[in-house]
Amino acid sequence: MNDGLRHASLNPTVHAEEDGTATALSYLLGVLVGEDGDGPQRPVIAGEGLRVDRFRKEDGLWRMTACTVDQMWVHSSFPIPIPDAERAHYRLDAASRPPI
Repeated sequence: MNDGLRHASLNPTVHAEEDGTATALSYLLGVLVGEDGDGPQRPVIAGEGLRVDRFRKEDGLWRMTACTVDQMWVHSSFPIPIPDAERAHYRLDAASRPPI
């Protein structure tokens, strides 16, 4: 039995601009975790991507203005059915991937 998908955001880098905006980039891992009849299962990396968060400073406070996840790869055993054409789309890198 699988009890869920967890997301881990890793290695964030933040780029602040003089105009009061900032962009944070981080790798994103989708990890399947759960238990079966014999105890805990090993975690399985289900996919990976790049997370881009955008911020703007307003009245001295940073506010998030956008969050985008560019999914780069999905494991073939991912339990949610994904059509082959869509899975192939995710295998491409961001520069060569056409919009959905």
